[in-house]
Amino acid sequence: MGGLDLGALVIAIGVALAMATLGTFLSGDALRSWYPSLRHPSWEPPIWGWEVVGLVVYVLEGIVLYRLL
Repeated sequence: MGGLDLGALVIAIGVALAMATLGTFLSGDALRSWYPSLRHPSWEPPIWGWEVVGLVVYVLEGIVLYRLL
């Protein structure tokens, strides 16, 4: 079991942050304009719930990428 690979960690964090930034850029203002106008089921979580899910996904993405590197 080796130690912490700082280079791989920096790459993994950088890629995860880049993907989050790209997703935010590509969605534009849709979360404020288009998304609220949709009909939503009563059981759907609020938008902040989806933000938490997205954060967890990006953290897991970074962990998996670090492990792969």
